[in-house]
Amino acid sequence: MVRSLLPRRTNGLLVVGLGMSATRDAMAICRMQPDLQNQGYAAAYAVRLALAKRCELRDIPVRELQRHLVEKG
Repeated sequence: MVRSLLPRRTNGLLVVGLGMSATRDAMAICRMQPDLQNQGYAAAYAVRLALAKRCELRDIPVRELQRHLVEKG
């Protein structure tokens, strides 16, 4: 999910909601309130990982982020 939150030509920024990259069919599902809350949480945790690992958002350990999100349910 995090890769869909990264703008193509901009570093250091994540976008959620309408700015997120998705197909037209998937966008309707991604815009529901619980999904937006989950996107916000995932984005915030991705920033936390980038700060902790001292890396760019594009270089965070995605598997570590995924494991954390699965643990959180």
